[in-house]
Amino acid sequence: MSTTSLHRWSTRFVWLVIFLLPWQTRWIIHIVPVVQNQGSEYGTISLYVTMILVAMAGLLCWYGHQGKKNILQARWLLLWLMWLAFAAIWSTSPMVSWYYLLLTFGAILYYLIGRTVKPIVIASSLAITGCVQAMMALWQWTVAYVYPNTWLGLAEHDPLVQGQSVIITSAGRILRAYGSLPHPNILAGLLVVSIMSVTIWYWLDRHREKPRPTILFIVASALLFLGLFVTFSRAGLLAIVVWLVVILASSLWSHHWKLAQVIRSSIILLLLMIISGNYITQGLILHRADMTERLEIVSAAERVAGWGEAVGLLFFPQILIGVGPGAYIWAAAEQFPGRQSYQYQPTHLSYLLALVELGLIGLWLLIVVITNTIVWPKLKTEEWCLALGWIAALVTFGFFDHWLWSSYAGLSIIWLSLAFISGLATHKKGR
Repeated sequence: MSTTSLHRWSTRFVWLVIFLLPWQTRWIIHIVPVVQNQGSEYGTISLYVTMILVAMAGLLCWYGHQGKKNILQARWLLLWLMWLAFAAIWSTSPMVSWYYLLLTFGAILYYLIGRTVKPIVIASSLAITGCVQAMMALWQWTVAYVYPNTWLGLAEHDPLVQGQSVIITSAGRILRAYGSLPHPNILAGLLVVSIMSVTIWYWLDRHREKPRPTILFIVASALLFLGLFVTFSRAGLLAIVVWLVVILASSLWSHHWKLAQVIRSSIILLLLMIISGNYITQGLILHRADMTERLEIVSAAERVAGWGEAVGLLFFPQILIGVGPGAYIWAAAEQFPGRQSYQYQPTHLSYLLALVELGLIGLWLLIVVITNTIVWPKLKTEEWCLALGWIAALVTFGFFDHWLWSSYAGLSIIWLSLAFISGLATHKKGR
C-alpha cells in the first residue's frame, strides 16, 4: 500500500473512531465494591470497544507517520502514565487506580491520533456524531424512556425508577435525555463540543459563502441546540453562553470581523432555539433554571456538602500525593462511613476532585504535561479566538461537574481537545 493511500485510510479510520467516542459498548470485567459488597459505576472495570479501535487507529497512524513521531510529545505522555502507575501504590483502592490508568491511556490515544489529522477531520466527526446524539436525545425526550441495548452500550432509564436523572414538576417525573452516554450532563458536554465543532467546521470550509454549507450549518446547529435543551443541563447552557461571549469578544478585539459575524449568527440562532425549545418542552427549560424548586435546592445543597467533604479529605500526606487516581469515593467511604454505595459520589468540581485524587504534586505534574503537549495558536489569530472559546467552555464545565475528570468519555474529550487546539495552531490557511 502506498504512503498516500495509507494516509488516506488512516484518516478515515481516525474519523470513525472519533465518531464512535460517545458509544459505551463494553465488556464488564470486574466490579470493585465500595461498602458491604455494593459496587459503583466508578469501580466497574470494563474494556470499551472504542479503546480497542483507538489503539488500532494509533498503530495505523504511527506506522503511516514515521517522519512525524516527534510531534506526538510521547515522552511527556509516558511520564504522566508512569506517574499514575506510581500513584496507584499508595491509592485507597489500587485496583481502581490501575483501571483509571487504563482509561487515561485510552484517552491519550485520542490525542495521539488527533495530532495526525487536520482539524477539519476532528471537527466534522464531532459535529456529525453530535447530531446523531441530538436526534437520540430528542427521541428519548419524546418517548420519555431509554431502551436498553447491550450491543450499543445503552442502559435502561425509566423516569419512574429512583436514581434516574429527572425533572420533577406538577405533571410528574420527566426524564432527562441521556443519548448513548451514562448521564445527561455528559451528553450535554458532548453536544456543546459538537456545537463548537459545527461552527469551526463551517469556518474552515473554503466554500462557506455558498448556500449549501450555510444551510447545513444552520440545520446542524439548530438540531444540536434542541438536543442540548432536552438534557436540561444548566452547566451545558452556561458553557455555550461562555463560549459565545469569549469567542465574540476575542474576535472583535483581534479585528476578525468575519469570524465575529459567524458567532453573531450562532447567538441569534441560540436565542431562537431557546424560544422554540422552551415552547416544545412546555416551559421546562425555564423551570430548570428556577433554583427555588425543591429538587434544585436539594441538588445545590448536595453539591455544597460534597465540596466540604472533598476538602475534608485534604489531610497530610494526601494533600501532597492524593488518595489515588480515580479512588475518590473509596477514600470518602473510608473517611465518612455508614452510607450506601450510591450515596458516595465524586465532588461536583473537577479541579477539586483532581486535587484530592492527585495531590499538589500530581496536579502540578499534570499541568506541566499538558503545557508541554499542547501547541497554542499565535496570539490574536482567528485560530487563537477559536481555541480560547473552546477552552473556556470546557473550563466552565469543570466548575460545575466531575465527568470531565471521572469518566472515560470526559477524559477522551479533554485529550482530543488538546489535539484539536494543537492542530488549529499548525494548520495552513489553505485548509
